[in-house]
Amino acid sequence: MAPWTKSPLTEKYGIAIYTFNNDGGHYLKLAVGDCVHILEKHPSGWYRGYVTSQKSVKGIFPASYIHLKNAHVRDEGPHEIVQPVENATVHEITTVVREWGQLCKRKYVDERDQSVFNNVRDLINQLVDLHKQILSGTLPVDELRDIYQSVTETIDVGNLQFKLDLVVRDDNGNVLDPDRVSSITVFRKHEAALARIHKAKTHDQPSPHTSIEQYHFVLTVKNFVCNVGADSEILMTLHDSNSNKSICENYVVDWANTGLPKQLELLNNLRVLYTDLGVKDLESKRIYLVCQIVRVGHMHGKETESNKLTHGIRRPFGVAVMDLSDIIAGKSDEDDKQYFIPFQPITNEGESLESLVRKAMAAKEINHKGQGLWVTMKMLQGDFVSVSKENPFLLDKNIIKAPRLGCPDITMPGESRNDIYVTIVQGEFDKGSKTSYKNMEVTMTVCDKSGKEMPNLISMGAGCGKTTSYHTVVYYQVRSPQWYETVKISIPFANMQSAHLKFTFKHRSSVDSKDKSEKCFAMSYIPLMCENGTVIADTLHELIIYKMDHKRPDNTSYYLSSPFEKQDIDGRATLQGNNVMSKDTFQISTICCSAKLTQNLDLLSFLKWREAPEKLQNNLHVLMKEENKDEVIKFLQDTLDALFNILKDQQDSILMDNLVFDNLCFILDLVSGRQYSHFRPVLDSYLKCDFWATLVHKQLLVALQYYIDNAHTDAVQESLYRAMNSLEYLFKFIVRSRGLVSPEMLRSSRGSAIVDDDEAFELLMTSVFASLTRMMTLATTPLLRVQAAALKFLPSIIPEVMQVFDHRKLSNVLIDFFNKIPEGSFTKHKIMTLVSIVHSPLFLQPDCQSILLPMILEHLKLAVNNLDEMNECAQLFSEMLQTFWNQEQEHSLVADVLIVVMKRFLRPLMKSVIKLERGGPLIRKWVALFFELLSQMKTDDYERYIKMLQPDRVNLVDFLMEIFMVMQDLIDRCVYPPDWFVMIMVQNRVIMKMLIQFASTLVSEFLDHTKFANTEYQLWSNFFHLAVTFITQGPLMLEVFSAAKRLKIIQSYHDMRRAIGFEIRSLWCKLGIHKIRFVPDLVGDILEISLVPEVELRKATIPIFFDMMREEFQKHGHFKDFETKLISDLDILVEDGKGDDDYKQLFHSVLSDLCKSDLTMWKEGLCFVDRAKRLLDRLLDYRNINLDDNRDNRMSCTLHLLNFYKEIKREEMYIRYLYKLCDLHLDSDNYTEAAYTLLLHAKRLEWSETSIVETFDKYPEAKTQRQLKESLYYDIIEYFNKGKMWEEGLVLCEELAELYKTKMFDYGQLSLILSKQAEFYKNIIQAMRPAPAYFKVGYYGQGFPTFLRNKVFIYRGKEYERLFEFVPRLQNQYPKAQLLKIITQPDEETLLSPGQYLQICCVNPIQGENKDFEGKLINENITNYYQFNRVQKFEFSRKVKKGVGDSDFGNLWLEKTVLVSSYPFPGILRWFEVVTTETFNVSPLETAIGTVEDTHKKLVRLVQQNKMDANISIHPLSMLLNGIIDAAVNGGISNYEKAFFNETYLKENSQNSHLIDKLQDLIARQIPILEVALKVHEQAVLRESESSLRPLHEKMETHLAEMKTSVEEKYGKRTLEEGFPVLLVSVRQDMPSPKPTHIDPDMTPRRTNTLQKLKSSTDSLGNGSLSKSSWMTKSRESIFRRTSREFAALDLKEEKEDKKKASTPTKDNRQTIALTQEVSVYKLLLTITTYTSLGTVLKYKLLFELHI
Repeated sequence: MAPWTKSPLTEKYGIAIYTFNNDGGHYLKLAVGDCVHILEKHPSGWYRGYVTSQKSVKGIFPASYIHLKNAHVRDEGPHEIVQPVENATVHEITTVVREWGQLCKRKYVDERDQSVFNNVRDLINQLVDLHKQILSGTLPVDELRDIYQSVTETIDVGNLQFKLDLVVRDDNGNVLDPDRVSSITVFRKHEAALARIHKAKTHDQPSPHTSIEQYHFVLTVKNFVCNVGADSEILMTLHDSNSNKSICENYVVDWANTGLPKQLELLNNLRVLYTDLGVKDLESKRIYLVCQIVRVGHMHGKETESNKLTHGIRRPFGVAVMDLSDIIAGKSDEDDKQYFIPFQPITNEGESLESLVRKAMAAKEINHKGQGLWVTMKMLQGDFVSVSKENPFLLDKNIIKAPRLGCPDITMPGESRNDIYVTIVQGEFDKGSKTSYKNMEVTMTVCDKSGKEMPNLISMGAGCGKTTSYHTVVYYQVRSPQWYETVKISIPFANMQSAHLKFTFKHRSSVDSKDKSEKCFAMSYIPLMCENGTVIADTLHELIIYKMDHKRPDNTSYYLSSPFEKQDIDGRATLQGNNVMSKDTFQISTICCSAKLTQNLDLLSFLKWREAPEKLQNNLHVLMKEENKDEVIKFLQDTLDALFNILKDQQDSILMDNLVFDNLCFILDLVSGRQYSHFRPVLDSYLKCDFWATLVHKQLLVALQYYIDNAHTDAVQESLYRAMNSLEYLFKFIVRSRGLVSPEMLRSSRGSAIVDDDEAFELLMTSVFASLTRMMTLATTPLLRVQAAALKFLPSIIPEVMQVFDHRKLSNVLIDFFNKIPEGSFTKHKIMTLVSIVHSPLFLQPDCQSILLPMILEHLKLAVNNLDEMNECAQLFSEMLQTFWNQEQEHSLVADVLIVVMKRFLRPLMKSVIKLERGGPLIRKWVALFFELLSQMKTDDYERYIKMLQPDRVNLVDFLMEIFMVMQDLIDRCVYPPDWFVMIMVQNRVIMKMLIQFASTLVSEFLDHTKFANTEYQLWSNFFHLAVTFITQGPLMLEVFSAAKRLKIIQSYHDMRRAIGFEIRSLWCKLGIHKIRFVPDLVGDILEISLVPEVELRKATIPIFFDMMREEFQKHGHFKDFETKLISDLDILVEDGKGDDDYKQLFHSVLSDLCKSDLTMWKEGLCFVDRAKRLLDRLLDYRNINLDDNRDNRMSCTLHLLNFYKEIKREEMYIRYLYKLCDLHLDSDNYTEAAYTLLLHAKRLEWSETSIVETFDKYPEAKTQRQLKESLYYDIIEYFNKGKMWEEGLVLCEELAELYKTKMFDYGQLSLILSKQAEFYKNIIQAMRPAPAYFKVGYYGQGFPTFLRNKVFIYRGKEYERLFEFVPRLQNQYPKAQLLKIITQPDEETLLSPGQYLQICCVNPIQGENKDFEGKLINENITNYYQFNRVQKFEFSRKVKKGVGDSDFGNLWLEKTVLVSSYPFPGILRWFEVVTTETFNVSPLETAIGTVEDTHKKLVRLVQQNKMDANISIHPLSMLLNGIIDAAVNGGISNYEKAFFNETYLKENSQNSHLIDKLQDLIARQIPILEVALKVHEQAVLRESESSLRPLHEKMETHLAEMKTSVEEKYGKRTLEEGFPVLLVSVRQDMPSPKPTHIDPDMTPRRTNTLQKLKSSTDSLGNGSLSKSSWMTKSRESIFRRTSREFAALDLKEEKEDKKKASTPTKDNRQTIALTQEVSVYKLLLTITTYTSLGTVLKYKLLFELHI
């Protein structure tokens, strides 16, 4: 057979694609989707390996069941690790789907959580679909990026459903590797992940109006379906419904009548980008996509004779409108979704497209008949360059751009756009002499001043070429056509001054010949530039319409000299004189979009300042008006150029310098502010490329210093405030100007050395900074906002100043600046400024960092100590640490920088962590900073810091104590949510590193073998406790995690518990002679570590117990303290879920071996180990059972534990479990058992005033043993009362009464306790108390817990509980158990089987002898109690037939079994184990003797009852007498005579002759007893109520006479005096006369008769006249129910009559009737109890209470 070979690298990893369920021993079970690691391969097509989620199970499986995948193999060999080679996102999807699948199954199968299952199922399906798309490899980059984002959001939502760990990702969406980033970054990514999940959960989308940005809207036309019947033009634009204006240019598509675009190359590529959209454009509540369809062809679409018809007329056809509000707001995330926009045609010739658009916007539904457009849309945010890079597939070079109408929000320098958008709005034309209105067409051209048309300047919109003229749509015979058609005119700047727009009007005819003869009848015009040099205003223009004279030569002189707008004409006469068509109107509107032309006259005057220098000062003042700022920003470059030109030309004018400075600060303040922040790129571009002023830096610095020095004056504060706000750009201009100065320019301008100029510039800069510092010391209220602005924007100048100023000097300037700020002022501003300084490149300079760091830390420390601005302080410190981390990665970290930070700020940092409140985001930040600082510390840094603290030993101790306390608190009360698992593990990794450092410090500094003071002990103790807390924390309990998570933790962090556990073992060994100081205090900590389920850790720590035992034994000769502590803590820890069977075995084996090796204490050690093992057995059973709902088993385990603690004399543990057992009983309403349980504690107390050692939560006021015992007695008495165990309660009452009477003399309490005694005595006699039933229960089979397995118990049933109710209750506790039908001991096979078998049967208690009752007439309620209580022996029997013959009596033997329980009943449990069992056979003769004796006792008892109460029912006695006397009932004595008194039996059983004599004597003695009983019966029958029994009595008298004659002849005559009970003799000698029953006078004859029926029916039920089979039928209730209803009805009916009667019945008569009724119904209830359930009994009891 071919051998197995090692699998090649290409066959190391695979996925199961089929299920493999072979159950053979060598096979590996596979489920679809399992990942397998392949170890070996066989040529026959088999693999050997394991499933990655269960590495311990290896096996073989078919190779054909596996889909192989590429994988990386690390550490090739026996311990190799395989990782699949695949896309990170694909691998994450695979891992997540597997994990969710298992959790989903658990939710559905175990928890039945249908909602979560459905939700996660949908998410899994989404992930699978996304997985397929990624693997397809056909997606472009932008779509792939969107899919990755969808994967991330889906995973986040699913993890939230299952409450899994937060997935932390980097900026690219990949899972973050915490080893490659700082702790601060990990923390920030957690916050980002939390925000990302919240966004995905709430479906929040970023609003496009949150900041000033550029937006772009991509529209793709997929198809256009419309029955136009001719060529058409499709014009699409974005429309604002609020302003009723278009936002962007039209996108024009020429559509042929063939149903395709005219440009076929555009097929499937009809895309447009509406670009340069701003925030204001998107603020409207309703933005629509408006598509207008214009038909190009004949006048009327239905005309077919094309030769005679006019061609090329543009006619309105219809519109299509769609609301884009949701898409623009980002509420729709389906980029590829196709939208259908329905088409709405024009139905009225006079209806304009504009009105149709408004109608379509308002319409809810359109009858489109399938006609319309199919489009896709997407909203993009950012500048065009960025969105193009992000969406290269969508925004390729062929896409058409449609810019907005008007200037964009950002106009970059160098842009030369010069467009004017003209909208032909509407007109009104008189029809004149014609019968109908004209078919008006307007033609627009651009002409120069000579009237010549300027070619190719007009465009209908994006996507179409430029033309020389534009023709409007023709409306058929409409007086007031509304066109609203917008076109773009792109004209060069040079031609703007001479150009004008010319509009001509012409009537269009549908007939070609007529149309050609039509000429333009009128015209209008408007120049593009105004006379003052501004461009035409953006407004509505109503133009004058002039008649056209075709006889006059076509030149411009006749109209250019005339007015063009009606607002320019003063009077009517002027209009008439200029051939003006006064009745007609024509309106247009214009929008200018020019980078060079302005409509603002103030700005234009400023820009042309050279033309009027005398107005310069006024122009500078006017420029800063609020209404001019939009135009100033729009023409930013031109304005700045003009300002710097003024500075250059006016160098000697200080006033002019200050005015220019004011204007420059005004502009820079605008750009620095939020409103115009989108112009910052424009300003940056200007500085970089277009700024030219070389020598203005000095003027700017001088002006700045002037304003700063005069800051205290009100006149300059506004300008100074603007200067401070624009400080960044101001210094950019200064530094840029300085940088443009070449050495030659310096020489030519100054004629001095360059060095001198550099010095002068540096002095000037220094002087400005000094002035700024002085300003910060001024304490005036109006100056506060200037100072705050200076503080805020000062760091922004650092990068610029560094280019022209010494770095170290700049650092000192900053230090001086901050130190001069008054303490307590501008705290928040100072911290935020320091944050900016840390961000600056100055802080990255090693020499500058050393200068700045102490100052920064000092201000930070001051704020943190006062808890001021903690959020900002956290930001500052985090930026510092992040900078250090980055420098460390780049190997540029400044030496000793961390030492400086630790020295100045570590202790304040720890104190802030202690002070801050838990539960908020702020404490999380500071904890992250604390651990980041510690993580950056290397061993050398830590050692140097410790050396700094060494000279002051107290300081070193304080530091260690503080940091131990901080870490202890952060582990115990972790500030991070449980799902921040990565952050928690990063924290733990730092703590582990520091614990190792602390260990070395303890050994080197605090381990003096000659001296070990309390300080050293406390430090070591705190360290051990901290280490134990670290090891035992939840996040490190790897065993509770899934296999995938456990593997991930091991790979990323290793098992940190093992490292610290070994460190503890090492430290313990180094303690040497000081070990005894930590016994027993350290026992609990070491025990907690040893219980961690990690084998190596257990092996390392369990031997420490032996060291502790030995240390204490060597010092004291015993290790009791160690044992006490270990047992106490072991009990608590195991109950908390720690420890298992493996630990028990390892604990026993390791300590046993160590104890055997020690000759001095091996015996004591082994005894202890054995006790500990037995305790662990019980504790583990107790814990396992506590996880179940079976209270009975919990009680059993609790009893085992308290017995164990009693055995080892652990009083406090014994008492603890007594109370646990009591609580279990109370929860189950087992009041009797709860009382007996508490009684065990009470008996251990004395009636003394000795103080108790331990207080009890249940009795907080009890301070002495007497007080506690007294409180316990009262509770026990109350529980006995609830359990109807009044006899037991009386014992305690008597003890308390004796205490109050003879010792405490508290007669008040004595009276109360005596009253309680009286109540108990009364209850014993009168209260109804059913006898409990007892059951034998055997638990057979290995499937039961050890404390039940193959054991037999006696159970005390609940109140009214019978066998048919007890069996289901027990089966519910063990649903898998089978019920055995035999009552004998099962065979060996059953005992050893793995199943569960229950054996249940009834047993009878065996009452002990009570000599106190002998010879006394005692109430039955008293004797019944002792028959079923205080019993420990029980018996049950079964019939066994032996021998042959006809006589059943002679052959029927009894197999009787006697059981003895471990404790008497009742007790602290409702069940006890059987300790001894005895089985023996009883012969038929002995059975007969027992039966006759029992009959005698029963007769005597009934006679006694009738003697005590003559009014009780006689029926039980009647039935018993009839059964004995009448042989027809049960055979009578004749059966015994036939079976035992014949010669054959006497001969064969001669040895039993004495038993035969005894049976004959009992038969003879029965006659006088029957005589007495019959006399009692006779007296009862004489009563009127029992007259119906007279025939029966007479019959029994006759039979008894016959029976007496026969018996006396055979066995002799007996008298009562011959050994009979004295009570029975007295009954015969002094039989009391029966008292007549007194009937209540109110009891009418009918009611009396009904009551008698009720009594009769109850008595018949009580004396057994009904058989069991008949009792189980419906009739068992009908008798009582019928009579009781009748009685109740009569009672209610005659209630009113009772009140009217004058005579009131006597009290004695009422008591007699009530007692009679009570006894009758009481008998009924006892009978019902025997045969039916508790519910029926209670029902009849209620009826009884209601009636009687």
